[in-house]
Amino acid sequence: MTLDSTTLNVVTALVMVTAGVLFLIETLNRRPSAAARIWTAAFIAGTMTTLSYLVWALDPVGLWVAVAIGNGCFIVGTGCLWLGCRRFNDHSIRIPGGIVIAAGLAGTIAVLIAGPDGGAWAGASLMFAAIIAFCGLGAVESRRGVLARQSVVIAISFVLGATAVYYTARLVVFVLLGPDSPTFQGWFGSGNTSLLSIVFTMTALVAMSVLRATESTLRGRGQATTLEITTEGMLDSASFESLLAGAAVRGERSGDRIAVIALCMEELPRIATAFGAPVAATLTHTWRASLPAAAPLMALVGEERRGGLLVALPVASVSDARTVAARLHQRVLDELASTGAPITPVIGVGVALTDTAGYDASALIDASCGAARTSAERPDSAVVVAA
Repeated sequence: MTLDSTTLNVVTALVMVTAGVLFLIETLNRRPSAAARIWTAAFIAGTMTTLSYLVWALDPVGLWVAVAIGNGCFIVGTGCLWLGCRRFNDHSIRIPGGIVIAAGLAGTIAVLIAGPDGGAWAGASLMFAAIIAFCGLGAVESRRGVLARQSVVIAISFVLGATAVYYTARLVVFVLLGPDSPTFQGWFGSGNTSLLSIVFTMTALVAMSVLRATESTLRGRGQATTLEITTEGMLDSASFESLLAGAAVRGERSGDRIAVIALCMEELPRIATAFGAPVAATLTHTWRASLPAAAPLMALVGEERRGGLLVALPVASVSDARTVAARLHQRVLDELASTGAPITPVIGVGVALTDTAGYDASALIDASCGAARTSAERPDSAVVVAA
């Protein structure tokens, strides 16, 4: 049995409408979830895409604007799949969301510029490129954070990755051979694309529905963390990052600025070689004990995986963060000098703020530690604020 392109478009539209309605109903019947709402928007945009192309097929000349709407919705719908994955992982979607909207508008404008003579493939190259980018980003995001720990997400990763590969090949053939070439029509025409869209949509619907149904478990007992505190009263690295991640989520919602201050002492091996292990041990104990005592009362104080120390706290401005970091730096240096050791090691101090690093805990920690290492390399060991 051979299905013509119109029949395939109708079937695709029915599948997209059904998927969107089912996911929307499931979302409305459960506790509100930002990720689920974004994925629902993706299914709705997919429905608008298919319907727009069906409308265009009724009168390709008079209703050519429908292609512009369809291309823009296609880009936004694909981008929402990526944004939903980011939101599920508690990553910021402010800037990525703006990128998705801008790409969707660009896809629509490209068709409008081509005008009624642009035909069915007006703005197709831009649309293909955007789909490749957003599907690739979505596939990567689905292998991170909370999503990476769920076996059902493999289906989402496969769908997004396979779509990126398919559209990469489609774009290459489209540019090199053109849409009317036998190769493009035989392998990447509307018929094959519609069939793949149906398969991928149903696969994504099932996987996302399972995720949506189990999200409360994933957000509760599934993410429970046992906090560990060192003998000096600091959090270990995993506990610090876990608490910082929770604070970052709250900070992003309220718009509060958070600073992470990192301190590193990278000369310890050379000190141990030059002055002996007892001197190095005394300096290590002193600098680890001095930071919890010097840090603000309600600040998070913890270890960094590579041996540094971290402090996280809300601040009103960059200047306030720099002042706190300088005060901690001086307090630690004073305590080290009071040990009577023959040398006072260089302490690098770096600051990362949510203004630049965003509200991702690991990004804040990495940025602050990178700034601390830069500080340690400077002759004056001044506080360095990550850009």
